[in-house]
Amino acid sequence: MEYSKEDLMEAKKQIWGVGENMGTEESKKIWEENAQFWDNAMGDESNEFHREVVRPKVTELLSPNPADYILDIACGNGNYSSYLAQRGASVVAFDYSKKMIELAKRRQSQYAKQIEFCVADATDRKSILELKRNGDADGKLDAWASGLESACFRWRIGAGPLTCISRRA
Repeated sequence: MEYSKEDLMEAKKQIWGVGENMGTEESKKIWEENAQFWDNAMGDESNEFHREVVRPKVTELLSPNPADYILDIACGNGNYSSYLAQRGASVVAFDYSKKMIELAKRRQSQYAKQIEFCVADATDRKSILELKRNGDADGKLDAWASGLESACFRWRIGAGPLTCISRRA
């Protein structure tokens, strides 16, 4: 199902335009209410902006290879995670919307061996530290990516929620 630009802008306004002082729980509630709409709007291939701008540039910065283990932050319905999995990378993908993760697991089920979907809050240190590579005790991941950010970093869990090792530019 294809949505008009106006539909997407209205959803974006509902999700992001509520105000700078919105709390985590309020934001999460809005995402839970809009998860199905967002999943339908993004479909299997995402929207044109994501396909033509975000995906190529993030991938260029990230430069993933089949040996990489990558964290996908705010993964939504998992489209970028599956894109990475198609290139051989293993992925821990998380979103703080339980409903989005349920939809991502369903939509990306063919990549279940390569993508581990989790509910986690990127603003909560404990939540980030609990993300592990299918039980890997040292917590090492090769890189992180987020469609909501314009950067990719080599990283490792350290003193803070995300400790940057080196920026790929």
